[in-house]
Amino acid sequence: MRYGISGLAALLFCAPVAHATDLSGDYSGRCANDDRVQCAIEITDRAQVAIVVADRMDYAKKRCVISGRLQPAPEGLYGEIRKGIHLVLRQTPDSGLYMKGLPISACGLDLNGYYGVIGD
Repeated sequence: MRYGISGLAALLFCAPVAHATDLSGDYSGRCANDDRVQCAIEITDRAQVAIVVADRMDYAKKRCVISGRLQPAPEGLYGEIRKGIHLVLRQTPDSGLYMKGLPISACGLDLNGYYGVIGD
């Protein structure tokens, strides 16, 4: 009996636990097919998120930036990025992101959808 309980405790201690994925990096999206702008999601420090709408020709000319800290989860990030805006970022199998929950009124465009990782 004593070994059975300690054996069970050892198994529970070694049980797999889901860990939050580090999604830090830059991602690019379609910007509601508006050719005048470019859209990106920038993630730093595992959970600091900035959603950026910038001029198509000059990324330094930002038209809209929504930023905040989200909560890490095994499948991505979630939380309130701004008062009343509950955002979900889920990692896709190709290492991109799928964003949902951002209202059009936040930046004047529908920014929800797929964002691919920006690589070298």
